[in-house]
Amino acid sequence: MDSTVSRRGDGAEISRLNNESEIEDIFGFWPPGENPMNLNVKANIFHPDDFYQKLISMQKDLSDDDVQRANAKLILLLANHIGDMDVLSEAMRIAAQKSA
Repeated sequence: MDSTVSRRGDGAEISRLNNESEIEDIFGFWPPGENPMNLNVKANIFHPDDFYQKLISMQKDLSDDDVQRANAKLILLLANHIGDMDVLSEAMRIAAQKSA
């Protein structure tokens, strides 16, 4: 496979695909349990503490009603970004589970 590598701002290498056969090789086969259409429940946020801090900061000066409204907007924005009903349904199922 002929591909080029570049670096993101954080120094991580990103491989760029140069032809359609490389894309077919990658997207044509997924190992069991690794289908990209399934909900990813593994840690996937590069700096999770930074995300949590931004989330808390977003809510800091809001009333309880405004926090609920902002959270609902955030959920809808992210759901729209995801766009896959199977993934969204799985996320809702997991979120609705009562903790033990």
